[in-house]
Formats: sequence, C-alpha cells, structure tokens
Amino acid sequence: MTPLEQLAAHPFFAGFDPALLAVLEPCVHERQFGKNEVLMRQNQEIRECHFVLHGRIMLETCDTRGVCMPIQTLEGGAVAGLSWLVPPYHSFFDARVLEPVTTLAVDCQCLRLAMDNNHDFGYKFLKRAVRSVMNRLQASRLQLAEVYAHPTEPRR
Repeated sequence: MTPLEQLAAHPFFAGFDPALLAVLEPCVHERQFGKNEVLMRQNQEIRECHFVLHGRIMLETCDTRGVCMPIQTLEGGAVAGLSWLVPPYHSFFDARVLEPVTTLAVDCQCLRLAMDNNHDFGYKFLKRAVRSVMNRLQASRLQLAEVYAHPTEPRR
C-alpha cells in the first residue's frame, strides 16, 4: 500500500472522502522508530504529525529538573504531534518509543498549507483533531487526578 492508502486506512481518517484526503499525498511518508527513540521533545518545534500504525509511544511531561511524568500511552490508531495546530507549533510533551513504532509522518507545514488551500479538507481534519486533543486533555486530567489524589481523604 502507498502511504496515502495507509493513511486512508488509519482510524483518524475513517470515512474521510478519498478525494479530500488526496491533498496530503505530497505530505506523507512512512517512518520507523526504535525503542527509546524520541519522536518529539517538549517545547521544541513540531515538524511532523505522526499517525501511529504499530508500536507504542509514551507521552510524558517533564519539569525543569528532567523529572518526567507519563501522561498517555499511544498505540496503533493514535495520533502524536497535534501541537502543530497552534503557533508557535511547539510540542507540549515528550514522545518516547516504548516498542518499535511505525508511523505515517505528515509534514506539518505541508498539512497547514493543504488546510488553507482546501477549506473542506481543513474543516473535516480539524473536527477530528479536536476530538484527539480532547482525548489527550482527558488523559492529562486523569493523570493529574491520580498524582494529586489523597488516599486518606474521601473522594466526592
């Protein structure tokens, strides 16, 4: 399968009009990462958005001392690197490979241009991206609740 055909089969794009998805053809290529490789670092510019095909990625947030807290584990069907949507296009998390990963990497600048040039594509893409961002926000909220929970105090 071509990278575009693989992208069409990714859950993020389920039911997406193939004609609209075709605008990404020049933007997408397959990438592979080994265990412990880092796809992106917190506060660094995101140049690629990754649609995970296989493997596992840990999203974590790190403090200034380098102490990191896991936020969410991403597996096949997930998306990593949605911070490219909002300037200055920097990652909010580190993304570290737990098991070898294969992704469809989409060049973010190319993707932004495709969205600007084809508003139907951009609108449909953003609706799906917002759903992914909301899932990430929920995972972050649950992680914070777990960290700051006081087991001796009753929950309300």
